[in-house]
Amino acid sequence: MIVYPAIDIRAGKCVRLLQGSYEKETVYNDDPIAQAKAFIQAGATWIHVVDLDGARTGDAVNFPIIRQMVELDVKIQLGGGIRTKEDVQARMDLGVARCVIGTAAVENPELVAWAAQTYPGRIAVGIDARDGRVAVHGWEEKSALTPLELALQVKAMGVDTIIFTQVSRDGMQQGPDIPATKELAERSGLQVIVSGGVGNISHIEAGKNAGLCGVIVGKAIYDGAVAIEQALALNQPETEALFSIDQVKWDANGLVPVIAQDAQTGAVLMQAYMNRQTLQMTLEKGVMVYWSRSRQQIWEKGATSGQTQRLVSLCADCDGDSLLAQVVQHGGGACHTGAYSCFHNPMMERKGTSGPWMIQELARTIHDRKVNPKEGSYTNYLFEKGLDKILKKMGEECAETIIAAKNPDDGEVVYETADLLYHLLVMLEARDVSLEDVFRELEKRH
Repeated sequence: MIVYPAIDIRAGKCVRLLQGSYEKETVYNDDPIAQAKAFIQAGATWIHVVDLDGARTGDAVNFPIIRQMVELDVKIQLGGGIRTKEDVQARMDLGVARCVIGTAAVENPELVAWAAQTYPGRIAVGIDARDGRVAVHGWEEKSALTPLELALQVKAMGVDTIIFTQVSRDGMQQGPDIPATKELAERSGLQVIVSGGVGNISHIEAGKNAGLCGVIVGKAIYDGAVAIEQALALNQPETEALFSIDQVKWDANGLVPVIAQDAQTGAVLMQAYMNRQTLQMTLEKGVMVYWSRSRQQIWEKGATSGQTQRLVSLCADCDGDSLLAQVVQHGGGACHTGAYSCFHNPMMERKGTSGPWMIQELARTIHDRKVNPKEGSYTNYLFEKGLDKILKKMGEECAETIIAAKNPDDGEVVYETADLLYHLLVMLEARDVSLEDVFRELEKRH
């Protein structure tokens, strides 16, 4: 999650409006640039800027100030007065990181579609709600759309981020409507930044705990109700990456395909999809969170089945339009059928080579024999006789491997080592110790 300190600019000054009313203005700083520098010094990586003059009149009188902000060491998310393609281009030419389109998203959806395609990952739509409907024209009018209806419309156009505000809460410092915002995020599958109503640090923490991608904070900082350093401490740590979320190429539905590969064996487990929100959740949680196309909702792998996937590494392909996730599979197979891999329908005989993956395959076969006994199976015979019998066989195989190693025949060494490895795996299964536990211990010693 990212905390966005807010700077609203009107007549060249840093101000705040109560519930969007230009008649209820408070000036907090005569110098917006100085305010931006103060936020940066406190640790801000993003600043949410609203050009109130642009929003009201369409004039670009504050562009010189915004240009100076862009030149600072911070990303600028800018809204206010964006009504045409030329407006979008002018702000992108200034160097802003993200443009926020408001009323135009309702009245000129073609603009949103064009902007999302022209500047992928850099367009957000502001959705302001009043009495269950989207408010437009400075919150003075209500459209016929609900917030979810508009969210789904802009998602179909390629937008992946929205900024959601409950007008009645703006500036009141009673807390944002976190439940409604979380529901909007889950039902739309979009990245949702909540704005309006933050009054103390617990309100920001609630947004983070709800899995929202951002919280915008304005009046609470200026009034001293929230210390900027304390708020920014809740930012999700930003890691240095060769490839960022903003560089991912999303399809027309805001999705990117993801291949999940077993980090231990190299086997391909499954292919699914992520949107911007679930990709961010995956990186933050360290477990795989997908977007279900059939159910149109967030799908945390294994949340109900127990077949979870712990993220080990994630990378994008050369074009940035597909992802490869290396994972550790827990609780059984990756497939909904219970199979280890979703790719279990061979179309030709295997011509591949042997490799370390075979140990994991053998461990899975041994586990299956324990759970689903097979008549005549030597593995089941060992389980029936118990741990003492298994340990006795391990001792015999250890001795035979030592003897083989003293002899010049490499084939004998290979044969006896294979026997020893098999009996070791049977012992681990009998003790309910996983190979992953062993690998984790080895990793500590590396």
